[in-house]
Amino acid sequence: MSATKQITPEQAIDGHELERIGHDLGCTGCNWSALGDESFAAHLVRLIRETGHEIVRLPEDEGEDYYGQVWLDEGDIRVDCTGTHGRTAHINGVEVRPNYLRRTAAEFLAAARLVEEGLP
Repeated sequence: MSATKQITPEQAIDGHELERIGHDLGCTGCNWSALGDESFAAHLVRLIRETGHEIVRLPEDEGEDYYGQVWLDEGDIRVDCTGTHGRTAHINGVEVRPNYLRRTAAEFLAAARLVEEGLP
C-alpha cells in the first residue's frame, strides 16, 4: 500500500503571490496571469480545491432561543447551549459529536463534487 502525502491548503498556495510582470500582473508560483478569465482569488481557491479541500460559507444561525438552543437546517440540527458539560449538538433529537458532524459534512461535499465534476 502506498502512502500519499497530504498537501495542506497552506502548502498549496505557498509561493503563489501576486506580482507585477511588466505591464501585467502574474503569480510568482506558476504561470497564472491577470490577462486570463480567472481572478487571483479564484486562482488560489482552485489551488486549494485541487488538494481535495473545499471552501464553503457556513450558514448563519439565528442565535440562541429562550431555552438556550441554536437551530440550524430548519430545525433538524440543534445545538444545546445549556449543558453542564458544555454545548452538545443534536440531529433530529439524537446527540452527535463534532467529529461526526465534520465527517458527514465532508462526505456531503465530496458527493456534491463528484456529481458536479464527474467521477475521478
